[in-house]
Amino acid sequence: MSEAMRRVVSVVLVVLASISALVGALGVWTNDNIFDSQRFATKGTEVLADPTVTKAVSRHLGDQIFGLMEKASGRDLSGRLGQLARTNVERRVDSVLQGDSAQRIANASLLRTHQALVRSIQGESNPVTLNLLPIATEILNDLKADSLIPSWARIPQFEIDGDPIEQTLVLGDALRIAVPQDFGQIVLIKGDPPPVVQQARSYIKFFHQIVFGAIVAAIVLAVAAIAVSPRRARTLIHLGVGTAIAWVLGVVAVDLARSSV
Repeated sequence: MSEAMRRVVSVVLVVLASISALVGALGVWTNDNIFDSQRFATKGTEVLADPTVTKAVSRHLGDQIFGLMEKASGRDLSGRLGQLARTNVERRVDSVLQGDSAQRIANASLLRTHQALVRSIQGESNPVTLNLLPIATEILNDLKADSLIPSWARIPQFEIDGDPIEQTLVLGDALRIAVPQDFGQIVLIKGDPPPVVQQARSYIKFFHQIVFGAIVAAIVLAVAAIAVSPRRARTLIHLGVGTAIAWVLGVVAVDLARSSV
């Protein structure tokens, strides 16, 4: 092989090694941030602690609990009495969400949510939800103490590892009303997600599956580029530049992914 041909082959191998390094780096990031349940739960708990997110969750739970309380009490809560009751509900929700028990429940729930999310990425079509029913029932018990829930109602205490649909049925029996199946839950992915979510799942699954091969390929290609090159010192510089470019592109891709999430 002539020196010119060796130079061309070396450059091609450097480019391929850089691309493999980029794919491998994205695969490592995907595994660390998407498929690590504990990391997901930790980050998710931090997100839930954000005041903006806490306010949104509080409003969501507050609306659900107020509607359930109105049905269970059999009262018309559309006037001033209803406004006072809603204020009381909102205060109770905010108080419970800021407590240590809510943080523990949220962390455990996020672990289960992540497991469902991974199964969804792997192809299951079941919905992915964040189950906050144990928090909701704690709030309902507080409202019962304030006589906003009938005294005869025996509000159950739920565990995170229970089936949310079954739990809503049990709660409905306790309150003698029909409880919506999504009560106390935040739906993250529906059973039939939109195309953009399906595409994102395909990308995540792809990077998860090829991470090891991409890293091995990057090393092999880099070694081959140096072996073939007639000027190895220059090839090392090219590899360094290619790796730097791959790193910059990886940072940009990760930032885009975080923004999308």
